[in-house]
Amino acid sequence: MDDLRATARTAREGLARGLASLQDPGLPPQLMDAAAPIARAMGALMQAERSDGRASSVRPHAEAALAGAREALAMLQAIDMAHPALEQAMGAVASSLGAVHGLTRAQSLAPAAPQAYPGYAPPQPPQPQAWAPPP
Repeated sequence: MDDLRATARTAREGLARGLASLQDPGLPPQLMDAAAPIARAMGALMQAERSDGRASSVRPHAEAALAGAREALAMLQAIDMAHPALEQAMGAVASSLGAVHGLTRAQSLAPAAPQAYPGYAPPQPPQPQAWAPPP
């Protein structure tokens, strides 16, 4: 459970690095447009961190974060210029995207009951049989 919250925190911190690279007031305005979906994704991940850590609680927030991160990355990739802040933001958002995607699939990560030898069933004791003494 705590590992889902830790993953959400790691992804949020990565997005924060991307957002920070877009915070310079001298940047072109089209770079600043990508800040809004990054901030939305970070907010959703914060909610995931504050949840009880169960996959069913984390997943809705992770799906919202995934939508925001995808939107931000698409906006950044559509910008046709070479700028260090753009490269840093794209790298940070892209690296967080994998972790966020993993959180959306967290339900399938629930641990299964341990089984030492798959397909093995221990022998069952013989069932008692009723018998009658010979006449």
